[in-house]
Amino acid sequence: MRYLTRKRKEFLGHFRNHTVLSISDIYRLLGAKNETQERAVRRMMKQTFEAGYTLRQRVWNPDEISETTPHWHYVYRLSKHGADVVHVRAKREQSSSSVEHDETTERAMVELKTKWPDKVYFLPGELKRTINPDKAFGLQKKDSWFYFFWETVKHRQDLSRTDFKGLIKRLQRYDSYRKSDQCKQDWKLFRDFRVLLSVPTEELRSNFLVRLAKELPYTWIWVTTEAEWARDITAEIWLTPRDYATTSHSLLNV
Repeated sequence: MRYLTRKRKEFLGHFRNHTVLSISDIYRLLGAKNETQERAVRRMMKQTFEAGYTLRQRVWNPDEISETTPHWHYVYRLSKHGADVVHVRAKREQSSSSVEHDETTERAMVELKTKWPDKVYFLPGELKRTINPDKAFGLQKKDSWFYFFWETVKHRQDLSRTDFKGLIKRLQRYDSYRKSDQCKQDWKLFRDFRVLLSVPTEELRSNFLVRLAKELPYTWIWVTTEAEWARDITAEIWLTPRDYATTSHSLLNV
């Protein structure tokens, strides 16, 4: 174990809110704006990995394939030693598909944090309670807080193979959970919320909304695509089953 500098310890603190981080997300969290700063971040990541505070895993991004070779990149998570430093539980070893799912979720959270600085609150600790969201957070507007559960649908077959049945069943559980005493008991801060869903493609979103309009025609379900939130997560990119044909929503206008 190498000496844990103040700077490295501060960096490890980011893993309280983000379970898995790619190097590009780490650049954004640490404010690296040029090649010199990015090189310093890569050096620090190499040192924290070699010191045993982080683990890294190589992930293939199928959306970034060049003409000759696929695009691989490293993602980082806390080791047991790193988790002890920031007083959280180390995440168990994950499959490649699970890491890709978590990385996508955390990339969206980094987008939120950089677009909405100092006004995002990630609910800490284990999120599995009566429901088990991918992420739970609050956004502050003036003196009010609005709370959200995030769900990432990473692979097309998660939607198309089951004709959306699994995801609709999950949303039906959210529907029963909203405004309930159990929700308040579980989370303390709120009993009402919106669910944000990220799906892989526009085609899947369109088909999913048509089905949802019959099953759950509500405005608390917001759906967008990964490409749209990656461009600007605060833009008017969110559609609901109630008014998807006429209205787009923005997190800025909650």
